[in-house]
Amino acid sequence: MVQLHAWEGVSRTGTVLYLNPDGMLWEGYLKKTGKFNKSRQKRYFRLVQKPLQLWYYTSDKTAKPKGQIDMFDSKGRPNQIIIKGTKMDIKTEGRVYHIEAESEEEMKTLNTVIAINRSKELAAKKKADLKPKEGSSCGSSPKGSGFIKV
Repeated sequence: MVQLHAWEGVSRTGTVLYLNPDGMLWEGYLKKTGKFNKSRQKRYFRLVQKPLQLWYYTSDKTAKPKGQIDMFDSKGRPNQIIIKGTKMDIKTEGRVYHIEAESEEEMKTLNTVIAINRSKELAAKKKADLKPKEGSSCGSSPKGSGFIKV
């Protein structure tokens, strides 16, 4: 059973798409192929924000994550995600994660939540990059701005 956590917005189909204040966006069971053991293991997943990561656990009763999958690379670019039916491949810098949902609907929901929140995180990063750095010389005040009063 997939659970979405939200406080803002609902899609046309009634599926909740946005994030909640505690940082968890989505949770549910998926199957994941291990790095060394290539058989699919059932794992409990939580999509969390800031930074956007997919955490996985042995079960929903486990407190400590077994691992995490970053949605952005070390340079802040989105990692590639490929969806085929119930399967999702997430290509990170270190490896490719192979994940499978019970149904295509569950996979579409997870992909939608990831896409919306990756867009929000990218927009926030761009906005932060555009802000003038404190102490920079491009301010609205002529004092210290590089202009000489004649």
